Amino acid sequence: MPSANNDSTTLPPPSTFDIIPPLHTTLSRLLLSEPTTSPTSPSNNSNQGPLAPKDVAAAVSEVRARIARARSIIAQMQNSDRTIEEQKEEIEELKAVLAKIQKPEGA
Repeated sequence: MPSANNDSTTLPPPSTFDIIPPLHTTLSRLLLSEPTTSPTSPSNNSNQGPLAPKDVAAAVSEVRARIARARSIIAQMQNSDRTIEEQKEEIEELKAVLAKIQKPEGA
């Protein structure tokens, strides 16, 4: 049974999976004719001005890089290759073990 405190299952910081702010910035640049300023988005690229549709592929490179990094980290995590059915089977097995442990001796 895997240990809950196993170092190989330590999650990376949440920023690894945070693709919304840079994606929002890119979409804002694409949709708006004027640059925007957003105090809630530290990675705001509004100083780069409006974004032409032909430049979207280059502009989303940061988002693509973050997604690739996150996929790589997830792929390295223990049991990430298990199917939902396999996980459900293990859950049922663990429930049965727990029920045996919790059952009173005289019952």
